[in-house]
Amino acid sequence: MDALKFLNGPVPVAWFQYFCGVRWKNKNPKNQIYPASVAGCSNNVGEKDRNFIITNKTIFILAKAGSELAGEPFYYIFFPACSWIFEITLSRRTLMMLTASMYIGQSLKDVLKKPRPSSPPVIRMDEKYETEYGMPSTHTMCGVTAPFSLLLVASKFYQMPLHQGIVLSGIWSSAVMISRVYLGMHSIMETCTGAILSIILLSLYPTVAWLDESLVHSSLVSWCVGAGSFLLSWVVFQLDADIDQQTGLPRWNTARGDMAEILGWCAGFLIGSRQSVLSKTLMTHLSPTSQLQVLLPITEAGPSALRCLVRFTAGSSLLGPFGFMVRKLLLRFFVRVNGYQISDIKAAKRKPNVELPYKFLTTFLSGFVSTYVIPSILQYCNLW
Repeated sequence: MDALKFLNGPVPVAWFQYFCGVRWKNKNPKNQIYPASVAGCSNNVGEKDRNFIITNKTIFILAKAGSELAGEPFYYIFFPACSWIFEITLSRRTLMMLTASMYIGQSLKDVLKKPRPSSPPVIRMDEKYETEYGMPSTHTMCGVTAPFSLLLVASKFYQMPLHQGIVLSGIWSSAVMISRVYLGMHSIMETCTGAILSIILLSLYPTVAWLDESLVHSSLVSWCVGAGSFLLSWVVFQLDADIDQQTGLPRWNTARGDMAEILGWCAGFLIGSRQSVLSKTLMTHLSPTSQLQVLLPITEAGPSALRCLVRFTAGSSLLGPFGFMVRKLLLRFFVRVNGYQISDIKAAKRKPNVELPYKFLTTFLSGFVSTYVIPSILQYCNLW
């Protein structure tokens, strides 16, 4: 138990950061992982007067990149791109697995309410997520679930070198896990717990595959699941009712909005896919019995790769501006509907009755456009 307590503490994280070149400017001569004075310590990477230094920029850049492999911007690109380049079914089932993993992880955070590693001695370098609790690491859960579930689903559609896929997925997951410790956002135990939970959840794939097949071929069930996703988002907003000691208001954190977004993506992908089936424009592409059972040989991949590049470029050009515009419009709409001031939009968008609907609907519409509207346009232009 002492070993587990040690691994869940801040000291191993602080020493790992120290050996990787992240150090307090004014170190305590008696213990170098602590600053000489706690007062005035700043962990904000963007501040010029921050109280720590990064002596190895290469490791810092690699860590930030590894962390983004499980970050929100990455999945805005990753899942739509998988839909346009490979198969929508592959992307949708991977997203369903990721959604289940994220929902369990984010809910556990607000139930367990375990704080992140204390600073000092830890130097936190990802201030965006400082408002969230620490156990388990949902970045790790995403970093394990996304590549391994993608590999698991792809192996059902394509003949592929499985060993290479496992190695690449392992590198992806390891990069995320190590980066979260390096950035000071999670203890070793929190990242290991996230990885173990994700591995357990991967065993649910047969159930997810059966559910996906049922949902896509039933309009009523698809829309019910979409409504249920919004309800599940609302449940996450109710889990942590603690009052912030500084503001006297209900505590806010980024986990709830992130969960609303991932559930919106999942519902949008599902309903967009169902609409595609109804319109019969993408039946071959959506069917689990697609003809694309074998990956093209390298010698034949030239034209196919070019076509995929065109699809990705065209799809991104449409989805990017659409998502940006919808996000801005929905935010302002719900701010006004709920009687808040546009001039104080930063505070207003943290209100549950604003944050939940605008984030959920933004990704829901983006998911629908990704799986129905854009593929239909690409097919009309003979690019599908």
